[in-house]
Amino acid sequence: MDIIAVAFVGFQVINIWHIGNVLWLVPFLLGFCIQGMGEEILVRGYLLGKLSQHLSHASAIIISSLFFAALHLANPGITRVAFLELFLFGAIMAMIRIETEDLWVVGAFHGAWNFFQGQFLVLLFLVPTVVR
Repeated sequence: MDIIAVAFVGFQVINIWHIGNVLWLVPFLLGFCIQGMGEEILVRGYLLGKLSQHLSHASAIIISSLFFAALHLANPGITRVAFLELFLFGAIMAMIRIETEDLWVVGAFHGAWNFFQGQFLVLLFLVPTVVR
């Protein structure tokens, strides 16, 4: 449908990307690493650790992953599919945490993941602005 709209000049795409925007990636990366590590300390560090002391690894993974997904219920645009994806991401991070016994690994991955799907994709691919 967008191709038809462009072909018949239904709207115009203006790209606002500028090489100077690259400098903004650094503070965003730092912020996402802090935020991701904070969530990992809470969910995979504390909650998963405590649950693993009293329950099986499978039960601890499921409960901590549900909690992780529930933390994101206030996100704009949350759907059942997004909730399931968050649960699966949480389960994968929990399994990596248990296997490696290293919170830094999951914290770094989580921060990098949030940065990549957030600012990196937005600044590089979704920056074109539609003007009607």
